[in-house]
Amino acid sequence: MSGLHRAKDETRQQDAFALLVCGGVERLTYALQRGDAFTDRALRDMQDLQRRLGAFSDALDRRVALQAEVIE
Repeated sequence: MSGLHRAKDETRQQDAFALLVCGGVERLTYALQRGDAFTDRALRDMQDLQRRLGAFSDALDRRVALQAEVIE
């Protein structure tokens, strides 16, 4: 017997950004919604992430608005 061969794979390829970034943020969001416990350090890390994502959101909004002005 030569073991098991790979089964026919019908799944689509995974997107690395979606798995790494979006998936991580979604899992963290779900853990917060569930009421999971976190250490003080984890809370500080999450607050840092919140600030960084907020700054990213603001910068993206400004850039999209500037782009819209250029197109008009």
